[in-house]
Amino acid sequence: MTWEVPGYIAEELLGFGASGEVWRARAAVTGEVVALKRLRAGRDPAEHDRLRREAALLAGFQHPHVLRLHGVLSTLGGPVLVLDYADGGSLAGLVRRQGPCSAGELSGLLAPIAGALAAAHEVGLVHGDVSAGNLLLDGDGRPLLADLGTARLVGDAGGAAHGTAGFVDPAVLAGGTPGPASDVYALAAVAIFALTGTSGLADPAAALQGLTLSEPLVGVLRDALHADPAARPSAAVLAGELSVGPPEPVRVTGAVALPEAATALTHAVEGRQRPPVPSPASGRHRTAALRGRVGPTGRRAAVRSAVAVILVVVAAVGGLLWGGGLPWQQPAGAAATAPAGHRTTPRSWTSVWVDLDARRARAFATADAMLLDQVYLPGCAALPVDLTAVRSLAARHAHATGVEHQAVSVRALSAAADSVTLLVVDRMPGYDVRDADGRVVAHGQARGERTLRARLVRTERGWRIAQLST
Repeated sequence: MTWEVPGYIAEELLGFGASGEVWRARAAVTGEVVALKRLRAGRDPAEHDRLRREAALLAGFQHPHVLRLHGVLSTLGGPVLVLDYADGGSLAGLVRRQGPCSAGELSGLLAPIAGALAAAHEVGLVHGDVSAGNLLLDGDGRPLLADLGTARLVGDAGGAAHGTAGFVDPAVLAGGTPGPASDVYALAAVAIFALTGTSGLADPAAALQGLTLSEPLVGVLRDALHADPAARPSAAVLAGELSVGPPEPVRVTGAVALPEAATALTHAVEGRQRPPVPSPASGRHRTAALRGRVGPTGRRAAVRSAVAVILVVVAAVGGLLWGGGLPWQQPAGAAATAPAGHRTTPRSWTSVWVDLDARRARAFATADAMLLDQVYLPGCAALPVDLTAVRSLAARHAHATGVEHQAVSVRALSAAADSVTLLVVDRMPGYDVRDADGRVVAHGQARGERTLRARLVRTERGWRIAQLST
């Protein structure tokens, strides 16, 4: 059984889980082989938001060892991600077929992935589900990190914590918030799996005994598996130790379609949620990683980190989450205008919407998170994302100008005395991220027209956004 999507021919189901599927497909015009990632019909809207979030993060963060996003397709069944096709399968499949890796193969596989994680952590992103199934290989054995759908901004405690059984940080399972240290733990657990062929060990660090590895590598892997997240090395330190030995190329033979290629659509486990407990920035590896990054150079790096965060967030909120590229189809028989007795002219609703968007733009322009209270109701999914971005800018004495939308059309679909649902078509021009001296340090690209549905609620202080959906 296959399925149709505009511009592509789906050829083979690579993997599936409870929520979605990944297919190998071919571009109808060019013949290029790609992977299509979609959700199954009838999934919760939150799952669609997760897929759009993955697309936004992939668009905003690019690395040679992160699976590349080609684009997002709009279909009646929801968004479909067009991704690189990793024809070498997953590390999990490789070990299953060919047995455990040598120390040299481990270096060639995991040093680049540790580097990709270090780059993500540098810009304020946490992967959240590093596993042997999410480490994919191309036909030449080049490793690629997949599934940014679980990724979050550093410090974001919103939503349930997920991970793949056998690789998830015990501190996260106990209720902690995923952070860079949990990614480091997961990658070390992947290393143990690659070397032994076994995952989910009660004491994975004990498996290091008897392995033919250098003492420094054994030490850094043991530290990476430490129960205390604050005692673990950074991903950059882990990458450095993994790169010391001569890497050996990985021969990819007999790769077959495996469920792991579905990039964590299966085997997710949930941790209990609780407020994050700040941990001291201590440990010899953490100190070494941060050494020499104070003063002007450190400040510039901090601003670059804020730049990357804001570019990702504006892509997510201003683009794929605010208007995920899916034309909203009105249910048959639904009224296209406000009911009698509550009609409001299109011009007045446009004014309300433009005013809310202008307030949001001021929050970014002044790096004042308090102004977002004038835009959103508590509980709106976009609020914590914007809060994280604005606070990140403020902490680095940076700000963003031009973070506003141009309303093409605003139409009331339904209205009551204290609420209204609007169908909004807008576009976003380019915007600038500036440092404390007003210098432009990055420019966000413009995007074209997008359609979204917004539910506004009247409060004592005026209209606020309660919900955004496609």
